Amino acid sequence: MKTSLLKIKEFLTGLVDYLVVTSFVVFVCGVFVFFIFDIGVLNATTENRNLKSLPVLPRSFLQLQKYTKEYTAYFDDHVPYRNQITAFYNKSLMNIFKISGSDKVLLGEQGWLYFNGNDGKSFDEYLGKDILTKKQIELLETYLIDVNEMLRAQGRSFVVSIAPKKETIYPEYLPDGYSRGSKTKMDQVVSILKDKKILFTDLRPQLIAGKKEQQLYYKTDTHWNQHGGYIQYSSVMKDLGLLAQPAEYFKIHNLPEQVSGDLASKMLGRDDIRENWETLGFSSAVIVDPDPQADNGFSAENINAPYKKNVFVFGDSFSRVLTSLMAESFREVRFEWAYDVNYDLVKSSNPDFVVLEFAEGKVSALIDSIAKNTETVPSMVIGVRETNNVSWRFDEFVEDDDVLKINGWAHINKKSSEKSLISVVLSSDTTNYLIPTMPIRRTDVTTHFSSLNFDDSGFSINLKKKNLQKGIYSIAVYINKKGIIALQYTDKIVTVN
Repeated sequence: MKTSLLKIKEFLTGLVDYLVVTSFVVFVCGVFVFFIFDIGVLNATTENRNLKSLPVLPRSFLQLQKYTKEYTAYFDDHVPYRNQITAFYNKSLMNIFKISGSDKVLLGEQGWLYFNGNDGKSFDEYLGKDILTKKQIELLETYLIDVNEMLRAQGRSFVVSIAPKKETIYPEYLPDGYSRGSKTKMDQVVSILKDKKILFTDLRPQLIAGKKEQQLYYKTDTHWNQHGGYIQYSSVMKDLGLLAQPAEYFKIHNLPEQVSGDLASKMLGRDDIRENWETLGFSSAVIVDPDPQADNGFSAENINAPYKKNVFVFGDSFSRVLTSLMAESFREVRFEWAYDVNYDLVKSSNPDFVVLEFAEGKVSALIDSIAKNTETVPSMVIGVRETNNVSWRFDEFVEDDDVLKINGWAHINKKSSEKSLISVVLSSDTTNYLIPTMPIRRTDVTTHFSSLNFDDSGFSINLKKKNLQKGIYSIAVYINKKGIIALQYTDKIVTVN
């Protein structure tokens, strides 16, 4: 009896081993058959990048070395079901070991996912390990003050709105060991905005209170949902002194099918974790996409809007909800994906309101963009000749070892300032610089002269002298009015040591 049982056991063990080995061989052979005949390759539809193409056969030993690397990359990209296998592996890590298969995503409790940055260090900001330096604070403070003053001088309202990170509003689902630091970058920015009395509302208290009523951020995505975006919209409208449309107006509801957010895709490599996704049930605005005046944006028009005003939003991906909601309140809404205000777009579109929106995690990107723009070296111009037909005045002229700051107005004699581009020229014995200025609306100049329209005659510059060659420079005003060029030297000089 025992002998029979042993034989049966040996037979079953051998059968299992045979089936396992056979299945493995069939799978491996199938992979290569699919690869050779290009069957079932699903990678191209699930990755947001161009896959490597088959390299050309080498014709020399040097080409052979390059070919080996290129073919390896091609093979890695086109192995059938690579994405599916990767997704299965990452999903096993999530379900069995409760860890994320990607450094970019932090797996929280109850299915909540958090973005950890492309470098896997985003949470250093939340933990208070990565805060703004004194120099960064000064740069941001100067920029926000200058933008606010310039837009107010032009008769426009300027509002700043910051979208908090998900972990700032939903810290209760974070894994153990992730506690908010005593000071974060957002705390520092909020302090600047409040001290300088720039139109701004800290959304954190409203969002924390609002989450008790309903979910405001997606579990599987970086962003908030329509209800979270509505809190931002109503806050911006309040800052502008206007009434927001009631939440019921938009008929927010879930899409028929569930959707997988960007964090789920980053963690698993495919859209395997889905959740309810909100959308608007009513919209009377007409979207114009893309906006011909914006490089990376769109505009919306609404003839039925309660406010016959125009608004320009400079922002990031969090602005998508804001702009769609604001389109129900304003005659025209323009959006440009940017981390700072584009003065040329403001001047050309002439909005009544300007909104600068950025995510809490993009504070450093905003400062980097500001630093890049302020570090721009002025362009050199050759053969500048004085025309002696410009009226001008410097209301403010401040020079120290590092910075030259000028605020004033200028216009071509006997011509209005409409469609005039004003620059400042610095001229030495060896070098001339042409420096673009920020436009400032000056209705007071029009009133003073009571002849032509000089509303666009105002200007301002804030120039770092380290970008200039050493020397003593005379200062001139340069105006280009639809091809009419005028240049007038002033009695001011600037010294660069």
